[in-house]
Amino acid sequence: MSEVFDYILECLQKLLPEFKIANAVIHFDEASPHMHVVGVPYGKEQSVDYLRKYQKEMYLHHKHYL
Repeated sequence: MSEVFDYILECLQKLLPEFKIANAVIHFDEASPHMHVVGVPYGKEQSVDYLRKYQKEMYLHHKHYL
């Protein structure tokens, strides 16, 4: 299962190169395994809108792996 989360982090970095991951924690203690990712946007687009733009797309793209 952790290989899936590693893959998701790699895809996140490719999709959002200006978002640097500070921490990523996988939770197996609930009904559905999931990951919390904490990061910092930097560079030319340092806005929350920049991250929201891809949030739904990332979820829909990767939810079939979980």
